[in-house]
Formats: sequence, structure tokens, C-alpha cells
Amino acid sequence: MPDPNRPVLATPGPDVPDPGQPPKPAPPVHDPKPQPDQPPRPPDIPPIPPQELPGNPDVPNPVPPQPMPPIHDPQPQPDPPPSPPDIQPVPQELPGNSPQEFPITEPRG
Repeated sequence: MPDPNRPVLATPGPDVPDPGQPPKPAPPVHDPKPQPDQPPRPPDIPPIPPQELPGNPDVPNPVPPQPMPPIHDPQPQPDPPPSPPDIQPVPQELPGNSPQEFPITEPRG
């Protein structure tokens, strides 16, 4: 029978290191991939040869571009268009009820 006056020592669990042993280094967060002895194989997709896009030749345009005119030179203004003749609107009587049929002073009913 154990001695009841003797202190009970806690036994370390599986996650608690033994106090007499040096602590183990923590495992790496990610496992490094082993380096292959040979270089990796290129993919099975054949490389696409470079293609010349239309409209972008490698040779320069034989006609040099024209220089832009200076911004500060005013351009000649074209003649203003002739002004339309002054037309006075002619009052027209529109079809419908004439105002004389409904006097304003008569109450609605």
C-alpha cells in the first residue's frame, strides 16, 4: 500500500516533455520537397512559336510621319454660314373649341 504522506508526482502526458530530457525542436510547418536527382521534365505542351501580329511590321514605315503643326499657330477660321432669314411666325387658329364657347365666369357643373 502506498504511503499516504508521500507527495504524488504528476506523470507527464504525451504532449508534455519529460523535464529530464532536452526539448525536441518543433517540426517544420511544411514538409520540404525532396530535391530530385534529375531536372524536372518539360511539359508535354510544345512551345508556341512567336507570331507576327498584323499591322505591326518590324520594318519602319517608308513614309516618315508628318510633323504636327505648332499648337500656337491659329488655324484659319472658315467663313461663318449665312444667317437664316428672319421668319416671323404666323399665328394660326388651331382646330378645337373656341374660347367663346366656354365663358370663364360660368361656374362648372
